[in-house]
Parts: sequence; C-alpha cells; structure tokens
Amino acid sequence: MRQVPNARSEFTTGARAFVPLSMSIIPFGVVCGAAASTAGMTPLQALAMSWVIFA
Repeated sequence: MRQVPNARSEFTTGARAFVPLSMSIIPFGVVCGAAASTAGMTPLQALAMSWVIFA
C-alpha cells in the first residue's frame, strides 16, 4: 500500500534539497550587499537593482 506524503514531509524534503544551493546564495548576497553599501546605495536601491538584474 502506498502512503500519501503529508505537507510537512514534503516541506522537509524540499528544505533539505535547498540546503546545498543556499550555501552558495548566502555568501553571494553578502558580497552584493557589501558592494552596494560601499557604492553608496540605499537598501531600497540595492533591492531594486537585484530585482532588475535577476528577474
């Protein structure tokens, strides 16, 4: 008999699959944030730039 996965187990599976990717995304975000701050951008400008570039 096949068990139907519940929402919690599906979330846990997805979160575990995302961990390796997040290990590269977090440092990239820190570097981009530091560069935007050094360039004199406001947090809103940095966020808008990220949306435009990565959209």
